[in-house]
Order: sequence, then structure tokens, then C-alpha cells
Amino acid sequence: MTFVKAAYEELTVGAGIEISIALHPRHTFPETFYQYVSRINLMTYDMITKEKGHHAKVGLMQAAIETLLDSGCPANKILVGIPAYGRHKDNPGMAMTYSEIVDGISQRNPDATLKDIAHQSAWKGFMFDSPTAVREKVHYTVAHKLKGVFFWEIGQDKQHEDWAPGGMLLEAAADQLSNSITTFRSDEL
Repeated sequence: MTFVKAAYEELTVGAGIEISIALHPRHTFPETFYQYVSRINLMTYDMITKEKGHHAKVGLMQAAIETLLDSGCPANKILVGIPAYGRHKDNPGMAMTYSEIVDGISQRNPDATLKDIAHQSAWKGFMFDSPTAVREKVHYTVAHKLKGVFFWEIGQDKQHEDWAPGGMLLEAAADQLSNSITTFRSDEL
């Protein structure tokens, strides 16, 4: 903590530069640590369990966030990590980008629609976040007043010039963010 405090004093206080850290979901710090960082990129992916399940399940994400909050981290400093790739359930060392997965699904089933693909979270043993799961994570983020979300790595998203020029996952997040903010604001009135 001494290094982060010194960096905070030199960079944030001295030069106005914010400090952001990436944090594995199973790690926390003492409550006093969080005052020295502006953002915590909580890497809520690659959370492989003994059950060899999905590496980024919504329930695992929620548990990681609750653990961090319980350690004293303010909610408004937490950015939730969303993977744009999948891992194989039996061999987590095997990974595919979300773009490769969508291409594989489309090649295997040319009649698959965007709606069909948007709900899939498993294919050929690979577990991944679908646009539907991304929407759920963004909704949770807004509902719990967290700082936001980030994608690792957004270049792995599936872009399509006609139906997802910004990327399937990124567009799902943006759409849900818009819907969630509108919903929560109207609930407050």
C-alpha cells in the first residue's frame, strides 16, 4: 500500500493524474487502500470453477463484486469486466474470440439469425458471454450504482456492417445502458 499511496500523492495530488488498477476478482485490499485509486477494473472473467463451468457467469460476477464491496471498496469506483472471448469448459487454456465463435455458429448453421446467436452462451464446449448476458451485467452495474463496465478485449467482438457495426456485445451494452438509465430514472420520480 505504501507504493500506491506514494503514487497517489505524486500523480493524483501533485499532477492531477488518476490512478486505475486492474484487480483479479478473488483479491481485495484493506479499506484504506481504495482512497488512493480512482477506478478498479474488476476482471470478472477467467473465474474458472471446479465445476468447469462458464468462466464469466453472472452469479460469479455478482459474488466477486459483493466481495469487493464488503472489503470497503466504494461502488462508484468499480468497473465490471466483460469478456469478448470464450474459454473451453474442459480445457480453459483454449480460447476463441467472440467473433470467431459467431463465425463458427454461422458457418455451421447458415440459417441462424442474430436473435438465435444473441442468446447462445455455449458452442462446441466454449463458454462465453452472449449479448443477453452482457445486457444482464450492464443492468446489474446500473442497478448497483457501479462506475461502469469494460470489455476485454473489445477488438474480439463480432462486428457486422449491416446488423452490428459497433460490435454485437458493445451494442448490447450500449442499448441496455440506455434502457437501464431510463428505467431507474423513471423509478426515482
